[in-house]
Amino acid sequence: IKNEADILLPDGKNYRPDKVVISDGDAVLIDFKTGKPSEHYRNQLLNYASILERMGYTHIRSFIIYINEDLIVDEVH
Repeated sequence: IKNEADILLPDGKNYRPDKVVISDGDAVLIDFKTGKPSEHYRNQLLNYASILERMGYTHIRSFIIYINEDLIVDEVH
C-alpha cells in the first residue's frame, strides 16, 4: 500500500495519487475528494491508471471516494 507516494516520470513530471494498493501485478487506485463529482477528477484517475499501465501493471481498478455529507464511491473506467 502506497499512500501519497510520488511517481516521477522520465520527462520530470511528478504525480501523487492518494493511495495505490499493489498485489501480484495488479493495482487499485483510490483518490479521496471533498467536493462534488467532477469529470476533472475522473480524468485525473484515468491519467494515473495510464501511468501505472506504462509501469507494467496489468489490471488496474480506479475509485474516487467523495467524502462529504453523503459518501459517494465512483469506479472510474
